[in-house]
Amino acid sequence: MPFMTTYGISHRRVPEMRESENRKMIPNVAIFGRPIEKGDLAVACINRLMINAVEYSLHFGPVKF
Repeated sequence: MPFMTTYGISHRRVPEMRESENRKMIPNVAIFGRPIEKGDLAVACINRLMINAVEYSLHFGPVKF
């Protein structure tokens, strides 16, 4: 997911917007030592997104002189 920007500057770099941008991020969780079994981590759901192809197209119509 691309980060939101204003004039090409990431909102994460603007001090006033940093906290808001950080709330949007979901940190990665490294699962070492069985944290689910110990109760340190609970899984609410597992989502999966697979993107097979992305295509962009641009077409200009006929030009009459």
